[in-house]
Amino acid sequence: AAIFCGSAHAPQVPWGKTKQCQSYGRHETRTDTSMSLGSRQTMMLLLLRLLLLRAAEAKAEAKAEARSKPAFRRGGPTAAIDRGMLATRPAQNVSAATAAIDRWFQIHQNNESYAPKAWTVAKPDDVPRPWHEIGASSKSKTVYRATVNGKSVIVKGRKMRKDGWTGDARHDQGGGVLYLEMVYLEALRGRPGIPELLGAWWDGPHVVLVVADGGEAIGEGPSGVGTAPNVMTAAFDARARNQPLALARSILECFGSWALDFLQDDLKAQQFTMDAHGTVFMVDGPKVAPDRPLGRAIHEAWGKKVDHGSKGDHGALDGAKHKCKRDADCPFTKESHSCRGAGTCAPGTRGAPEARGKCHNTHYQQGPQHSQHHHLHHCVPLSEKTHVYDVANRPWLLPYIAAKAADPAAGEFLRSLIRLAGRGRPDDRPSFRELVDRIDAFVKAPVPFKLGPKACLYESEVIQSNKRRRKAFWDYASVSFTDLGHAGGVLVDGVVQRLCDDRGLACWQSQVDGHGKDVPVPAHLGEEVVDRTKNKYGPLTAEDAEDSGSLDILDGEFPFNVTRVHQALPPKVFAFTVVEDAWRVVESLYVDGGRADDPDAFVNASFPHGVQRHVQRLAGLQFVPGSAITRSQCDRALRNLDAFDLIVDAASLAGGGLRDLAALLYGLYDVDAPEVASPKPVGDLAASPAAKARVLEESWCHSEIYAAARQLPAFVAFSS
Repeated sequence: AAIFCGSAHAPQVPWGKTKQCQSYGRHETRTDTSMSLGSRQTMMLLLLRLLLLRAAEAKAEAKAEARSKPAFRRGGPTAAIDRGMLATRPAQNVSAATAAIDRWFQIHQNNESYAPKAWTVAKPDDVPRPWHEIGASSKSKTVYRATVNGKSVIVKGRKMRKDGWTGDARHDQGGGVLYLEMVYLEALRGRPGIPELLGAWWDGPHVVLVVADGGEAIGEGPSGVGTAPNVMTAAFDARARNQPLALARSILECFGSWALDFLQDDLKAQQFTMDAHGTVFMVDGPKVAPDRPLGRAIHEAWGKKVDHGSKGDHGALDGAKHKCKRDADCPFTKESHSCRGAGTCAPGTRGAPEARGKCHNTHYQQGPQHSQHHHLHHCVPLSEKTHVYDVANRPWLLPYIAAKAADPAAGEFLRSLIRLAGRGRPDDRPSFRELVDRIDAFVKAPVPFKLGPKACLYESEVIQSNKRRRKAFWDYASVSFTDLGHAGGVLVDGVVQRLCDDRGLACWQSQVDGHGKDVPVPAHLGEEVVDRTKNKYGPLTAEDAEDSGSLDILDGEFPFNVTRVHQALPPKVFAFTVVEDAWRVVESLYVDGGRADDPDAFVNASFPHGVQRHVQRLAGLQFVPGSAITRSQCDRALRNLDAFDLIVDAASLAGGGLRDLAALLYGLYDVDAPEVASPKPVGDLAASPAAKARVLEESWCHSEIYAAARQLPAFVAFSS
């Protein structure tokens, strides 16, 4: 049942390495005897702020003039490139662009008036009534649609009542929620997918801001954690069917505009709109990354007033500062973004490993001839690549467009982008700019694509020959490997571990410290799902820190328990195991252990009651060396064989069998399998006939299970 299929490769566009020039200048402190330190600092700060303000106003004026020209507004989703604009821009010190926003907030504190020159709206009279409240309103904000000079605009502010705007005024202060949204709009002014900030005014202590209308929301999703899916609009659906590449490009451009300096941990369809040209905008401001120039500038200006949202989010943004020994030591983002907890996200949604909390082990050497070895453990920081992973693993983003595309070649091409963007290690993922470049290259020179790994796997004999696997194939959402012991299990574990790393999957493995010896049960199972990063939740408990959470793969020598497996994994579970002839188990353990003692002595010491490890685990028992299984326990183990979708003979993993198993597992996640080394053949163990006969006789249950497994429809002997 070999699996061979041409993999789907994206056109060979020379990515290169996009140089992203970032300014991380070091602050130097010097002593000047001609002026007091306080006076010198005051003067320097005043000069710096004046220079930044003038630069911001000049830049804003130039952009406003450019935007007023008809050529700027023509074109739709590809217009940015046609105008020579970058799809994804490198991180840069954008504090100059926000100096005007800082001044607007600071001057208001002094009861003075000021409006940046780029603004065309500065007071309520600039936006004539009537205003019509729209569905984009939230618990904290009210949103209206109005008209200014014949063009539709959006008015936002805190909750409104008859006598004016109301709500917690702290959100309207410098560093607050609305300040950060204005910084987002001003710092990224003119970039693809960023609504144009037209202006703002003060209504008492409250901010009211006005932006250009970016169209209707592309869909509707849950407001917080939960498994409800995002439901897309008819307009978005039609665009995905008829112009999938243009729509995907617009989404990637939009993300690329802000993902270098911001984190959007509230990813849901209503955060994005689409205009009549098919251009996608992100309408709500994301969180600013505190380790970037913009974030540092904001913190210098407003300090503790800067709104960080929930405590978990801020901890994750500063992930590199956290020391760790394992993934559980690292902070995770809001659970509707990280999907850390079971039941926190819709089916098919997966958070990036670094968003879930990922501990990275950096090994380095120093000393004479590098004689000293050191390991630095730190949490993997969030970055632009976190959102690259997001667009590939949110069912309503790239996967939705690929599935809806009327053109099969376009759909398969987008799936190739999803495979690239969905790689587990951030450094292996392309940037948004590189993804846009690939779309442009494909549009200019379409390439006929072969079937992708998952479609190829579906056509293979191993799927088509079995009704159960064929029927459930497109519904498989997770994998469970029950490793029964020395049945080629160590080799399969290696394949599973590599898949987890390559695809960024959430995996729970018995061989990992802290993962325990039983199939895990998610924390708070059966309780109302909550976001554990919220301040109101309180400090994470030990149970929360050790929580297995939302898993993709369960792998290891766990006692088999079908109920717990289905509690630990989302449905539908692809469950498989490996079985082996009893005497081959003995030979494998002897060879793997590098034993050199007398074969009979080894057999008698290691298998006093025959081969029992496999059958005890399959019966749902912890393996106890030196114990034997009962008839009733053996019958339970035999019944449990029916729970598996695939049963593999360990002997068939030699040669090309392990390669075929890897192609199957990787194919379920639509990923090309890497080269897999074939296991070494198991040699003969020169034990006496009497010793061998005794072991086989006492391994009666193991022999029954091996024989029964080979007769089941789920059984596969891969070709060598």
